[in-house]
Amino acid sequence: MKVILITILRIYLCQKNCFVYVEEGHVVSAIIRAPHAMMFNDKVLRTSMILGVCTLPAYRKRGYMKRLIEIVLDACEHTELITLIQAYDQKLYEPYGFQ
Repeated sequence: MKVILITILRIYLCQKNCFVYVEEGHVVSAIIRAPHAMMFNDKVLRTSMILGVCTLPAYRKRGYMKRLIEIVLDACEHTELITLIQAYDQKLYEPYGFQ
């Protein structure tokens, strides 16, 4: 597995679009950004789908996922027109502009 260090905050980019937060040598939080091409009015739009958002129960409420979401949304903002999210609890993502 190719791992690239993103910041000194122990956030890594695994493979191409999976971001993880490592604590004490273990992945404790992860998020996947899956780029897609979407047809709209006969035009191909670059989009991303955010999915696989998770944090181990013992590591929740530490801000790990908040930081991962911020990194992914920043990357999406510079390259895609639309960002979608697969959410089971929609209210968790409203602070980030999702409806």
